[in-house]
Amino acid sequence: RSLPNFRHGSRALSLSAQDDEDRFAWRKREVGNIVRFSLPALSIPLADPIMSLVDSVCVGQYASTLELAALGPNLVIFNFVTFSFSFLAIGTTLRVSAALADEDMQKASDTISTALLISVIGCAALVAFMLAFSQPTLAATGAVPELLTAAGGYLLVRIWACPAVLATMVLQSGLLAQRDSFTCLLAAR
Repeated sequence: RSLPNFRHGSRALSLSAQDDEDRFAWRKREVGNIVRFSLPALSIPLADPIMSLVDSVCVGQYASTLELAALGPNLVIFNFVTFSFSFLAIGTTLRVSAALADEDMQKASDTISTALLISVIGCAALVAFMLAFSQPTLAATGAVPELLTAAGGYLLVRIWACPAVLATMVLQSGLLAQRDSFTCLLAAR
């Protein structure tokens, strides 16, 4: 059985029932592939808010309300840092996937190495900046003066995790470029 002909430009496009069934099977297969990739990859953007929630719960259980409130300005700072370095994750994913599409494993490896180097240099500068200017940075978030001491202590501890966070971003990008979102899920646990 044949479906009506559709005109596309100067040529007629004939759709048969078999073409329609093939298209449906292909679409169903593609939706499955997208879901299998996307669900584990969802752990990447959810990891940071979940870790902030864990911080809040732990601090809320064992510290004062002042110390709990001191997490707020730090959240602003570290979310800004994460988003500021997102170019590294995006660029790494694009360049590694392009290299892998060209079957150039050396270029893919070099891209990940370079991105890791950039993350280390960026973190070194960030750690140095935060060690020198933690109080003015916290004050710039609009934190009230009573919070600055408690927030400063938390910031000076958490800033040391920044190199691991940025390196993880780069490595996750390399995994995503290889179509491996499941390993990212395992790493986020």
